[in-house]
Order: sequence, then C-alpha cells, then structure tokens
Amino acid sequence: MTEEFQGRLFPKEASDAIGIAPATLRKYSQIIEDVLGNSDFFTRTEQNNRTYSAKNIELLKEISKESSETKKPVKSIVESLKEEKPEFFKSEVEKSADKSSDNKKEDKENNISTNTTPSTQVSVQEFLNIINQQNQKIDQLMQMVTVLTSEVKDVKPMIEQSQQLLESQTVEHKDVNEENSEEKTTETAKEEEKVGFFKRLFGGK
Repeated sequence: MTEEFQGRLFPKEASDAIGIAPATLRKYSQIIEDVLGNSDFFTRTEQNNRTYSAKNIELLKEISKESSETKKPVKSIVESLKEEKPEFFKSEVEKSADKSSDNKKEDKENNISTNTTPSTQVSVQEFLNIINQQNQKIDQLMQMVTVLTSEVKDVKPMIEQSQQLLESQTVEHKDVNEENSEEKTTETAKEEEKVGFFKRLFGGK
C-alpha cells in the first residue's frame, strides 16, 4: 500500500469491517456520491477503485445500521445524515482545508500571544518605573520635612529667649515710667508748697 492509501481500507477490507457484502458497499458508496453530487468523495486508486477512511467506515456503518432497523431507502438515510451529521460528508480536500485553517488560526493566535507579551511586559515595566520615581520623590520630601523639623527645634530656644528679653525690657520700662511719675508728683507738690508759702508771707491771695 502506497503512502497515499496508508490508513485506508480497500473494498474487501471495508465491507468486512462494516459487516456487509462488497456489492452492498458499492451500492451505498454510489448513492452517497449521487446525493453529494461528488464522484470523487471517496479517494480512488489509479485503477479507479474506491478506498475508505476511518470516517467513511463510520458513515457506512451508520447507513447499514439505520437501513436494517428502519427499512428506509438508503438515499433517504444518506440525505437525513447529511443534514444531521455533516461532518461525515466532508471530503478529504475539505478536511485538509479545515485542518490548514485551524493551523493558521492557531499560528495567528500564537503570533498574537507572542506579539502581545513583550508589549505587556513593557507596560508593566513602565508602570514600575513610574512607581519608583514617585517613591524617590516621596523620600526627598520626607528628608526635607526632617530637616525643617530639626531647624525649627534649633530656632525655638532663640525665640523663647527673645520673648523673655522683650518681657524683661517691658517691665524695666514700666518701672522707670513709674519712678519718673513719682518724682514729678513730688516736685509738683514742693512747687505748690513754695507758692503757698510766699502767698501767705506777702499776704497774697
């Protein structure tokens, strides 16, 4: 058996696998080709003999079983199965095309996945860089706050000393004013006393 027909059964082998006579197999095969309008549905040898894949054998077993149970015409059975189980009726060319399409789809998905992954990684890396930059800025601000707090602590004693000095100067100024006021009052009393003396002395009013 050549590579082209490996895994496929010839008519005698196929009829034995299905459990029907070779003539019945030929009849079923012809009806299938007629319903599908495709004389190349079954892969043929150079001698124009049909060969049968595993999927073909499943289809023919289904037809044989339903024919025995329902006694319906084989053509009607094939037409019903065509609607109910279209996967049985895909030719080898269609199956290859589907497989190729599936492979292309898978390749495309793989490419999308491959192309997406680096950009996703770049986005995450950029996000991490931004976070690191923000953390550095926060650290700088905290250092500035620490320095300012330290400076305030150093300045506070100076402010307290200045307040105490101002308070002491205010008290001294107040005491001086009070002393000056007392002196002025004493001098005024003396002057008034002198004036009164002279008025009494000279009889002045």
